[in-house]
Parts: sequence; C-alpha cells; structure tokens
Amino acid sequence: TSWENKLEELNGFLNSLAQIQKKWLYLESIFGGGTLAQEKLRFDRLDRDFRKILAFIERDTRVTEICNFPNLNSTLLSILEQLSRCQHSLDAFLKEKREIFSRFLFLSDDDLLEIIGQSSKEQVIQSHLKKLFAGVYSVQLDATSANIVAMCSLQGEVVKLENAVTIQRPVEEWLGELVKEMQRTLKELLVICQKENQADPLKFPSQILCLSDNISFTQKCEQAISSMTLPALLAKYKAQLSDLSSLELNTSAEMSTKDDSNVLELKLKALLLDTIHHI
Repeated sequence: TSWENKLEELNGFLNSLAQIQKKWLYLESIFGGGTLAQEKLRFDRLDRDFRKILAFIERDTRVTEICNFPNLNSTLLSILEQLSRCQHSLDAFLKEKREIFSRFLFLSDDDLLEIIGQSSKEQVIQSHLKKLFAGVYSVQLDATSANIVAMCSLQGEVVKLENAVTIQRPVEEWLGELVKEMQRTLKELLVICQKENQADPLKFPSQILCLSDNISFTQKCEQAISSMTLPALLAKYKAQLSDLSSLELNTSAEMSTKDDSNVLELKLKALLLDTIHHI
C-alpha cells in the first residue's frame, strides 16, 4: 500500500539521518576547530545542507513531514558521500603524521588531533607527552613558554637538556628534535659519568648512573677474568654493597627540596640492587 511504501521510505530517511548525525558530530568538532583546512570547505558545504534539513524538521516536528523536504533522498546520499570523503581525508592525514613520527601510534585519533592543533599550548603538551614517552612525565619550559629546557620523571627527577627545543613549529618536527636532544643529552652525561671514578649521584640521572655502573662492571669482569682476579673483584663489590647499605642520605643544603631527597634515595636503591645482582 501507499502507506507501507511511505513508511518504508521514511525509515530509510531516518536511518540515513542517524548515520549523518553520528559522523557529523565527530567531524564537526575537528573541522570546526580549523584542523585540516583543505577539507574544511567541503565540510562547510555539507554542514549547510544538513542544517537546512534540521531547520525544516524543527519547523514541523511531525515525523512524516520530513518526506516533503525537496530532493531529500539525493541530499542525504550526497551528505553521506561528502562525510565519507572528509573522514577518508582525515584518516590519510593522521596516517601521514604517524609515518613521520611513529610514536603518534601511541595516541588515539582524538589525542593526536588535539596535540596537532594545539602543539604550542603547555597544558596540551604536558597531558600527552607522558603517553608518547614512558619515562617522561612532564617537561619544563623556559620563561617564554616557547622552548623545552628539561624533562621530568614521575618521581620528580629533572634532566636538563643540552640544547633547548623550540615548540613554535609543526609538532612532528619539534617532537623529532626532542627525541634527538634527549638522546644527545643522555649520551653526553654517560660519557662524563664514565670518566669519573666515583660518580656523584647528585650530578647524574638514575638511568645514566645505572648504565655507567653496568658498563664499568662488564669492563672490570673482563679484566678480572683475564688476570684471574675474580675473588678480589667480588670482595670489592661486597665492600661497595656495604658502603651503599650504610650510606646516609645527605639532607643538607644540597638537598633543596623533599623531592630531591626522594630522587636521591631512589638512585641509591637502584645502585644497591645492581650491586646485589653483580655479586
């Protein structure tokens, strides 16, 4: 009957509208914020068409009245097609960014879009960096908030970068430079730490102290095996274990905050555990 045909047609329209609304809600927050400007014109056109349909529905809320909208079926199909194209362009855009900086794979699409669109805002940077770098909880910026000067762990350990990294450029560029600067800084610290006979825990990050200690242990083991003096090396590490176990934390002027004291304690515990493993 005509009513059955009309209701079947109406059901198709409503299903299409539901699909459009779901996709539109997601994409509107993206393109409305200026992300992916080359696709914004396409989205603006379909946005106008969709709002015309919504305005028509608002004028007469009877469910069957929507069928009287001019060329409704072709308009809905066109909007769906344009939404699919916008989504495809967005997916390609995000894929390209992840190919440039692979750590973006750790972020959801929404998080990635946020850091791309607001990459110079400190709050956005701080909220997402911990997802990109497992050992980095936050970073320190200079007085202008334009350059990253240090990286911080969850425990409060701070490592100053050899060279500041400016964030006033595309996010994938400065993040790539940040990775290189992290590596460069830690490499320099490791070289310096290796040159010191007794590395000062206050001067070096925990990671470098432990790595340097393990390098030294390997070298000493090789020398002891060659000279057949392993018992003497064992005695030396037992003495080191005793020294670390009895060491009292320095809480004098060098320990400016409680966080500094906690960080030093964690460093000493790490060295203590490594020494136990060596023995």
